[in-house]
Amino acid sequence: MNLSERGTGDAMTDDGTIAGEFISTSSSTGFVWTHSTTTKLSVPKGGGSSRVWSISNDGKYVGGDAKFGSYRKAVLWRAP
Repeated sequence: MNLSERGTGDAMTDDGTIAGEFISTSSSTGFVWTHSTTTKLSVPKGGGSSRVWSISNDGKYVGGDAKFGSYRKAVLWRAP
């Protein structure tokens, strides 16, 4: 089987909301999944290839990083 994109769940809230990233061969995009809805997390202007590391217990904040040029910088998202 050859998949163009796969996903990983990296963090979970008390109510079961999952935060993670979709991973393709050249980049990754953070997401939040809440039982029936998947929302991709936007990267700040100038950034790309985001990764997710954590989500707050109440699901309001997602922590991770994104690539800016040749460096990665921390990103804090306000979850949808």
